[in-house]
Amino acid sequence: MPHSLDSMIKTRLQSFPTLLKVLGPNWLSTQLSKKPHEWSLITDWLATLKADAAYATADAWLVSVEGSLVLLKQHVTKPTWLQLSKKISEHANREKTKGTLSEVALALFLVENSLIFEMEKKLVTESHKDVDFSIDDPTRCLLNIEVTWLGEAGSHKRAAEAADGAAFQVDVKKVESRIQKRLLAKAEKFTTDDITLVALNLTDDPGNSATVASAFTQALKGGDSAAFAPIDGVIWFELESAAHLLLKQRHIVLRADSAKAQTIQHSKFHQAWISL
Repeated sequence: MPHSLDSMIKTRLQSFPTLLKVLGPNWLSTQLSKKPHEWSLITDWLATLKADAAYATADAWLVSVEGSLVLLKQHVTKPTWLQLSKKISEHANREKTKGTLSEVALALFLVENSLIFEMEKKLVTESHKDVDFSIDDPTRCLLNIEVTWLGEAGSHKRAAEAADGAAFQVDVKKVESRIQKRLLAKAEKFTTDDITLVALNLTDDPGNSATVASAFTQALKGGDSAAFAPIDGVIWFELESAAHLLLKQRHIVLRADSAKAQTIQHSKFHQAWISL
């Protein structure tokens, strides 16, 4: 990797002191030792040249992430801050970076609504995986949320083209199958004793909002319905813009047969989520 790129990124990082500290001293050298297609999205943004048409968007993302980190550091507990920092500084690919940004966005929503939470709590002893968020709701219920970015390869390009007015034929069955696979992958982290939700970031799939509810409903009726039993509901959202970590288009669907649905509906989280 050219030395000039290394120097350029180091100089640019100085404008984002909180992000710089979170990433740590060895993060950049490890990233630049990888092939560009293996980079984190953060590296992509930092490596975007001013002459590039994508520079303004990349810079806006970096500004948004920096501002978000400053706010979160001030309002979350030290263990939660360490968990967030660990996630951001991981040498993840672009898809995993988007998942992390989804978590940062949800963390911001919780902070802005004065909801206390912790991260990476293990609900299933046999599992090596932890749940993303455990929210200590003021109504004395504990809500657990797993977050995922729904988009697949190339979906961000289709989303951008759709915003410009381009029309696309959506294969609803294919989208439903993709949603159900994401939900199933998250269900193994939950138990039927806990109150659990899966959050989907639809920023790259804005046209598929109506499909989420039907996909969840069909999953509960299908042959694998028992596998989805630990999930009490699904929430989904889009980011405010391509470079802003505020949530918009917030939706929720709960299991009709869940005894915990009423508890969720009475929670402060639910009231904040459905408010405009």
